[in-house]
Amino acid sequence: MGQDVAGRAQTPDQVRAFSKASLRDCQALERLLEEGLFETGIRRIGAEQEMSLVNEAWRPASTALEVLDGFDGPFTTELALYNLEANVELRELEGRRFTTLHQRIDELVGEVRDVAQGVDTEIAYELLHDRLSRSG
Repeated sequence: MGQDVAGRAQTPDQVRAFSKASLRDCQALERLLEEGLFETGIRRIGAEQEMSLVNEAWRPASTALEVLDGFDGPFTTELALYNLEANVELRELEGRRFTTLHQRIDELVGEVRDVAQGVDTEIAYELLHDRLSRSG
């Protein structure tokens, strides 16, 4: 999860700590590259689908934890309790992968929608998609 640090005054100690952490990250990346720990020779694709949970008045519904309790799956909360994220499994990038990726996203969103309705919650993404589809 992210942390909002915009607009905060940084002390010299905080800047040094950030610089040291960044250097450690670069050293770790360098080691991964040197030791050949990145997969090569194959291309993969994955995706995330962000979802905003809303009530019947289209106001944010902080029901993410209740929705997550409803099933097991590749889902997590985001920064706020009215957001969920579905993580689509990696798959080789070949053939009709974008079609199957889209189908998998639809499946995952459908699972969340079904559980969310049990706690009087909708997914704004789905509501917008449905309304745009009907108006076009």
